[in-house]
Amino acid sequence: LENGDVLLRELASDRTHLFSPAQVRAILEFDLELRRSQVFDSQTTPVPAGYTDFLENWNRAEEVQYRVTEFDPEVVTPEEGPPIPTHLLLPPVVAPSQAGSAPGTNLEDDEVVLFRRMLKNSAERDQRQQEIARLKRLERKDNRERKSVASMRAKAMKASAKRTGSASATG
Repeated sequence: LENGDVLLRELASDRTHLFSPAQVRAILEFDLELRRSQVFDSQTTPVPAGYTDFLENWNRAEEVQYRVTEFDPEVVTPEEGPPIPTHLLLPPVVAPSQAGSAPGTNLEDDEVVLFRRMLKNSAERDQRQQEIARLKRLERKDNRERKSVASMRAKAMKASAKRTGSASATG
């Protein structure tokens, strides 16, 4: 479409799905990342909205040479055929100097990929830091419990020694 939206029609129901350029870009980048890494972790990797609908409808079209990667939480299955080139579905991103728009409002594909990777790395770092903090809290809790148990044992031993000492003195 003129505005960059992409339409995919379901072959079975003849229903049409509308994907915005940002959605399509996210879907294609996610597909490339799955192909590259061969790994999907649902805990750390968000799936772009509409990925499953796009995948199912795109891959059903037998006459199309390009394919979208299927995955589940345990297995990534690259499809036979190359990934979809972005330029086939989306208009090129216009540089701000060419469009006359405000600086920083349009990004090149490389910049978008860079920002996505930076965001992912930041999220992974935050997750690691949260896990380290959680482990340190558990360690401090265990140390407090050990000290408490040791303190109770020491008190019990002192009390036992006093009883033993007083019993031998009277006996």
